[in-house]
Amino acid sequence: PFSQKAKVLNLAPNFALKWFKIIDQGAILVHPKSKVEICRHSKDNLLLEACLEGNADYLVTGDKDLLVLKTFKTTRILAPAQFLKLI
Repeated sequence: PFSQKAKVLNLAPNFALKWFKIIDQGAILVHPKSKVEICRHSKDNLLLEACLEGNADYLVTGDKDLLVLKTFKTTRILAPAQFLKLI
């Protein structure tokens, strides 16, 4: 549920709802055709596959294994605070 996501992200529910709506409006659903095996966790690789397929400009994450990459192909990998400074 949405309230759990807001709590995990340590965001006020109204603020989080606003951001999730903005993200949802700009999001596209992709079905990756390429396999990526860079990270030690398969779920991290799935995110990179989605970035590749969707030609993502940014991957915003708190995952340290992804953040150390800094970039993947043409996708910049940023912490939420870094991304907020850009927008």
